[in-house]
Amino acid sequence: MIKVLFVCTENKARSVMAAEIFRDLLKKEQRQDFVCQSAGFAAVNGAEIAENTVKVLNEIGIVPEVRESRKLTSDELAVWDIFFVVSDTHAYILEQAGVPTEKIYVCSYVKDLHGEDIEVFRECRDKLVGEVRKFYDILKMRIGMLL
Repeated sequence: MIKVLFVCTENKARSVMAAEIFRDLLKKEQRQDFVCQSAGFAAVNGAEIAENTVKVLNEIGIVPEVRESRKLTSDELAVWDIFFVVSDTHAYILEQAGVPTEKIYVCSYVKDLHGEDIEVFRECRDKLVGEVRKFYDILKMRIGMLL
C-alpha cells in the first residue's frame, strides 16, 4: 500500500481538492494500492473546509469524503511514502523537518485561496486536476520500475 499525503497551509482548499481529485482518479482507475489523506502545516484540527472547495468539487462530480481540516504533526512524517505539496515553500518545510527530498513531489505552484472568490477556486480545481493526473502518471511509472 502506497501512502500519499497532500499538504498545504490550512488544509481547507488546495490539499483537500488535490486529495479528493486523487481519490476520484483512483476509483476510476480501480486502484486499491494507494491510500491518501490531506493535512496542513497551520491547520486547525476540525475546522470546516472552505465552502467553495465543496462547491467546485461537486461541480465535477466529486463529493468530498473529508469535510474538516487536519494539522500535520511531526509524529506522522515517517508514516507517509510520498508528500504532494502545492509550493516550494511547503517542500522546504518538510525537508527542514527531515523528510527526504525524494519523498516530496512539488506540483506547479498553486496560489493560496484564502479570501478568493469561487471563480479562483474553479481555476485552482482545474489546475489541480491536471497536476494530480501528472503526479499519478509519475507514480505509476515509478511503481512499474520497482516491480
